Amino acid sequence: MKRGKLTEQRRPSGKVYHHYQVWEKGRNRTIYVPSDQVEGLRRAIEERQRFEALAESFIDASVTTDVGVAESKKKPSRRSRKS
Repeated sequence: MKRGKLTEQRRPSGKVYHHYQVWEKGRNRTIYVPSDQVEGLRRAIEERQRFEALAESFIDASVTTDVGVAESKKKPSRRSRKS
């Protein structure tokens, strides 16, 4: 799994170059990708995107929006109890 984005640039000569862009240490870094590594990197980026989508759907399914239920189970603190 890889973060980032794979871009393709075409030169006027028709030659195609691929660049991998990723945030690293607070800066956008662009790295040239040799043509024999493009497909592997593309799959790794797609896997990361799929993972993030699955994680987001899991979070959405497991988050309870009824805050009142969680608060009603809370025990009163010792200070608020009468002796």
